[in-house]
Amino acid sequence: MDFWASRGTVSAVDWCEPNYLHSPYVAEWWNTWSSLLIVGLAAYGLWQARRAERRFSLAFVLLAMVGLGSVAFHGTLLKSAQASDELPMILCGLAYAFILINRKRPRAAVAAVLRREWPLVLGLVGYAALVVFAYFSLAAYFHFFLAAYALIVTYLSAGSLYLVFREDRRDEMKRLLFASVGCYLGGLSLLWVPEHALLGCAHPLQSLQLHAIFHLTSAIGSYCWLRMMMHQRGEAFAATERALPDPVRC
Repeated sequence: MDFWASRGTVSAVDWCEPNYLHSPYVAEWWNTWSSLLIVGLAAYGLWQARRAERRFSLAFVLLAMVGLGSVAFHGTLLKSAQASDELPMILCGLAYAFILINRKRPRAAVAAVLRREWPLVLGLVGYAALVVFAYFSLAAYFHFFLAAYALIVTYLSAGSLYLVFREDRRDEMKRLLFASVGCYLGGLSLLWVPEHALLGCAHPLQSLQLHAIFHLTSAIGSYCWLRMMMHQRGEAFAATERALPDPVRC
């Protein structure tokens, strides 16, 4: 019995894991519970970032929202739950873009950062608003989401490579970048794409629960990227940090 199907509009995509196989109330069992790995790693990162700039706390909170949205999406396969997974992914990516763009700025209180960076903040908010509007207006909203998210990932990948190989070449930065790229983009190309686009749902490899494993690799990739940026900010601006009092900084 499709318990959730009668309780709302169904999602635009259904993954290859058999639905309602282990419970009448959980559509995709492994995809649902593996999403909690994202929440757990985000919570751990949030604890580690408790004394860091507030931008990192916000990024980890948004990552946790992605995990919770993924639980709802795979647990119900409803359009509303799909939005609670995919739109936080956009917001999370834009938060990462803000962190990357502002990597050379000295630390400051949140209000000062917002005054100084209002064109950037306005641009990011405008991008998010455009995606949300199109998401709920277009019939092919899932494909629009993929394109919008791919643009963000492309920028983050190119900017991160430039940062590590041109600006900050420390070994720790390279290790974290390789871990991030290997887990996230590797998981995307070796797990997400084959599961969704290359292999039929009857293929024997689908029994490995490729999408559920991708949840783990994407969580580790995101976590390593944020740790890389925390490392870059904490080392590069250590003198500035010591000179400042301890206000809430962004």
